[in-house]
Amino acid sequence: MSNRLWRVLGFVALFSGIATASVGFVQPGLSCPDDDASAGCPASPFYSGLLGIGLALVIVGILFLVRAGKPGKLV
Repeated sequence: MSNRLWRVLGFVALFSGIATASVGFVQPGLSCPDDDASAGCPASPFYSGLLGIGLALVIVGILFLVRAGKPGKLV
């Protein structure tokens, strides 16, 4: 694959990971009976998984961008 394709895939994975992780961090659909803000609620398994997937996508995006900057083959 060309470096341009690695770069595009890296940016797509990076930005989608940032968006996914931020939704998992903010927890917009969660409501607590004790608090008005959703950030004060304990994390549900869904939002914890969403945060984990987002962080994994960020790492994959960074690895793709590093691969795009290297002209030789990586093992």
